[in-house]
Amino acid sequence: LWMGFRVGLGVWSFVLSQSLPSLAAIALATPAIRAAAPGLRLLDFAWSREDSDRLQELWPESSGLMRFQFWTLLVYTFDAMLVAWLCQGKLVGQYLLVANLFSKLRLLLQSADEAVWPILAAKTNKAEVIAEGVLRFNGWLWGGAMAVSAVCIPAFIAHYKAEDFSGGTLLTALFALRYLITGIASQPGYWMFGHGHMDLLARLMRRELVCCLTF
Repeated sequence: LWMGFRVGLGVWSFVLSQSLPSLAAIALATPAIRAAAPGLRLLDFAWSREDSDRLQELWPESSGLMRFQFWTLLVYTFDAMLVAWLCQGKLVGQYLLVANLFSKLRLLLQSADEAVWPILAAKTNKAEVIAEGVLRFNGWLWGGAMAVSAVCIPAFIAHYKAEDFSGGTLLTALFALRYLITGIASQPGYWMFGHGHMDLLARLMRRELVCCLTF
């Protein structure tokens, strides 16, 4: 994000900051995948009758996951589009900058949840106890992080860029409240993910999208 602003990319800086980490992760993972499965084709666009049969077999369960991912994508992107449509000028930039910072903070804080759900899916010993511990830990972690963010992010933006780039305390506090709720809910969400409740997750994420856009 900093590099994009420095070279004058403007709003494309957000695209750069979102895409580069993913591309770097893929580049680092590819050699390890090839070493573990030498015969696996990472990009295989061929389609056969066997692929169609396999898709038909998996679709009843996997379609819920696809809907869940689709609604999740809209939850974290569509509000920015709505703001860009309703507002103009620096207001859009202020909203997008705060949204981007909180999005990166969310990715950092939910790493514990992402580490636990495969344990739940594997149904290993004490998986439920670990999940409950992470749920309690999330309450303290997200509560502390969002309280600090609500106070510090406006000052950080104003000092790092300029006062015009800061959306103010109210906007940041509303974002902190939103991510506090989603942060505490992340472990129950990953619990449902690990237990295969994809249709339920998709419905709940659709409700969250409606609530986010309404507020």
